[in-house]
Amino acid sequence: MPSPSAERRPLVALRGATLGYRGAPVLREVDLEVAAGDFLAVVGDNGSGKSTLLRSLLGVLPPLAGDLEREPGLRLGYVPQQLALDPRFPASVEEVARMGLWRRGRSFRRESREDLARVREALERVGLADRAAQAFATLSGGQKQRVLLARALVSAPDLLLLDEPTSGVDARATAAIHACLDELRAAGVGLVLVTHHPLALRGRATHACLVAGGRVRPEDPAELLSAGGAARMLE
Repeated sequence: MPSPSAERRPLVALRGATLGYRGAPVLREVDLEVAAGDFLAVVGDNGSGKSTLLRSLLGVLPPLAGDLEREPGLRLGYVPQQLALDPRFPASVEEVARMGLWRRGRSFRRESREDLARVREALERVGLADRAAQAFATLSGGQKQRVLLARALVSAPDLLLLDEPTSGVDARATAAIHACLDELRAAGVGLVLVTHHPLALRGRATHACLVAGGRVRPEDPAELLSAGGAARMLE
């Protein structure tokens, strides 16, 4: 991963950080940064600390040691795994997407025409504008994941963090998600994506890291995201 420089201004950076929970460090000596237009693929086994890394970048878990630096005024977006949500969630597609406005200091009672236009635009971007009135719980797994992506887009993030957004998602939805992420990166949005399918990100991710053994190791994306690349590095 590139080292800091005058030309490269990180959106977010961890410097010599120990990450984890009080009395239970998970990751140590983490040095990582993400700049505008970066696409960082995060690869690692279950339980390796990938979710801890994401939560730390989001600011949910402050570092136990070291520093978390953010660009002033940074807008963050987060796309969780749709499987983490209650399938009985009583809301429409549009209502779920509108939740992205909350990060902008809005409430349903204070939404402007511009806010609602932003919601419609986000749903159009993920190909689900025609499902706006449909109950979120009735969607397929891939459609739910695209709605969660739309929710994140509504907040107009500078940096978007995604936790296995294509897990349990069919090929069509996966292609739609990747196409949207390609557009975002081209527009200068920074991306951090945790994946169990590294090969799908080869040629897309500009940076990659392997989370293993309590460390976050920067790796050549061409190698880590190749067929069997992660498995070879974990041997």
